[in-house]
Amino acid sequence: MLRTLILVDDDALLTLELSHALTEFGFAVLGQARNLADARALLRVRLPASALVSAQLADGEDGVTLSRDLQACDVRVVLTGRNSVDGWTGPFLRKPFEAKRVIDLLAVQQEPLVAKTWVRGVSFE
Repeated sequence: MLRTLILVDDDALLTLELSHALTEFGFAVLGQARNLADARALLRVRLPASALVSAQLADGEDGVTLSRDLQACDVRVVLTGRNSVDGWTGPFLRKPFEAKRVIDLLAVQQEPLVAKTWVRGVSFE
């Protein structure tokens, strides 16, 4: 079974490189988003098993809130950034990082039993 994920980062080159590497390791990349609006549009279609989210997006957008919303929906989130995030208890990768680090963190993640787009009061509208 393919493990699904989305990539949320304003660095288009990074998400392209990660998308190729993760696909080679058996992940189904459902989409790449450069901002919160694009990420939420992807999430309205299908909730992935995992997500790689940048803590700080372009124009000051906050990827941490999105990450917490995803965690509330049982999505495995790896938060990335140049600096650590106070209060973040999930996996964190300091930029720059290699795709292998992401693969190692997500390798054991299983697909959720039910494809969800809305769970536990969290809506991606």
